Amino acid sequence: MILVGADFLATNFIVDNELPPLLKKASKDGTVILPLILKPCRFTRDKSLSVFQAINPPDAPLSGMEEHGRETVYDSAAVRVEALCIPKAK
Repeated sequence: MILVGADFLATNFIVDNELPPLLKKASKDGTVILPLILKPCRFTRDKSLSVFQAINPPDAPLSGMEEHGRETVYDSAAVRVEALCIPKAK
């Protein structure tokens, strides 16, 4: 999961050092990237990130939500992570 906001996308270390290997792993190995949009940002205009489905709509960042809305998004994130990490019972 990546926590996305304007600060994240404006940080040279993230853009130059953290994202390239993560995006490469997603492309080559199928690593799942789950963006969680924290604050208004250029997520939808970033060609390398916008291809990934964010947990919450990019036009509905957590910073603009009341507590109940944030908690709902956190639960959705947990469900997605659990679906990826917890083996399904046979």
